[in-house]
Amino acid sequence: MSKTVAVTCGSQEFWAYDLALGIWLKKALDEIARQAWQGEPSPAAAELSNWATVAVLGSSSVLDLTPRSLTLARQDNFEGIATGIETWLESRERLSGPELAEWRLLDDAPISRADAPAVVENGTETAPVIDLGRALVSAVLGVLPPPPPATWWAIGFASERTTIAMRA
Repeated sequence: MSKTVAVTCGSQEFWAYDLALGIWLKKALDEIARQAWQGEPSPAAAELSNWATVAVLGSSSVLDLTPRSLTLARQDNFEGIATGIETWLESRERLSGPELAEWRLLDDAPISRADAPAVVENGTETAPVIDLGRALVSAVLGVLPPPPPATWWAIGFASERTTIAMRA
């Protein structure tokens, strides 16, 4: 699955569309930087670097939000960041290709798939990114519902969650 990133959070795991995850992580990093500038608590530098790496590498990486790796000062800080991202995304139906192509992380690299021809031409809808953000918060809080048996959640591909079959 070349367009997916494995997301783990404790015993919960799912697959996320790498463009949607890159968008969400970029906005999270922007919000964390803004909060840090205002003197609010922020995650450890190593965690932020990992988030930026996942946003850029996409399907070549794994996002680990297990309690040992998620070093945010408080869970409600994570929820607050997610709420801010959701509010921003809800104010827009789409993100344009040229806008996404301008977003840069890690030595001026674009987020994963932002420079793909179809994304540059058409942009992307925000609804899948909103759903992915909600899934990330649910996973961190331990309340993400389990997928049907023998499947994984696949989140961020369309406005509704879907599943993919586990391989034997």
